[in-house]
Amino acid sequence: MIYIIESYKNKKLSKIYNNSIQKLDSFFGIKWIRNKPEIFIIKNKEDINKMNPKPPYKIKGWVKNNNIFLLEKKAWEKEHKKLNPNYYKENILHEMTHSYFLQLSNKNKKPDWLWEGIANYISGTYMKNSIEKFQTFLNHFEKKDKEVYQESGFVVKLLIEKCGKEKILKLIKTLKKNESENSFKKTFEKIYKFKLNYKNLNNFTP
Repeated sequence: MIYIIESYKNKKLSKIYNNSIQKLDSFFGIKWIRNKPEIFIIKNKEDINKMNPKPPYKIKGWVKNNNIFLLEKKAWEKEHKKLNPNYYKENILHEMTHSYFLQLSNKNKKPDWLWEGIANYISGTYMKNSIEKFQTFLNHFEKKDKEVYQESGFVVKLLIEKCGKEKILKLIKTLKKNESENSFKKTFEKIYKFKLNYKNLNNFTP
């Protein structure tokens, strides 16, 4: 397929972008100056489907090579009339968080629960309802489906609130060394001093 790319001037979107950069610079401890993430607005779902054939589930935004591809707001709102009006802004921050994640992880996106969880936590997406216990997120090391969004943000929230932000940033920085789920769990245990399992997280007994 061939696409025409042109500049998209939007003051509200520019403000969201700049505020997101400031927030993410602060959280990740990165002063991103050169080659910052670019946002590419896609006007309809049809083009998204052409650009992203056979995605693991229906998507309206994604990151590739630090760039964010996002469905245009009017098309988004047409499809989701009952969504919180802040959701579009939250989703931009969510996708931009992935760009920062890639900078720390040497382009590694695994485990998927951490990849999506940190983006959910920072942006607030999928964090409106609480959960009673963790029971599915560990299924998502490589597996990608909508279920990952249910618990992942709350796992990250727990780890940051109980153990501090620096440990989770250190964990992300080690991802370039981890090639398997087993090696990731060993690194997690080394950093957090407890095994990564549902029992420990539900009871938080490191």
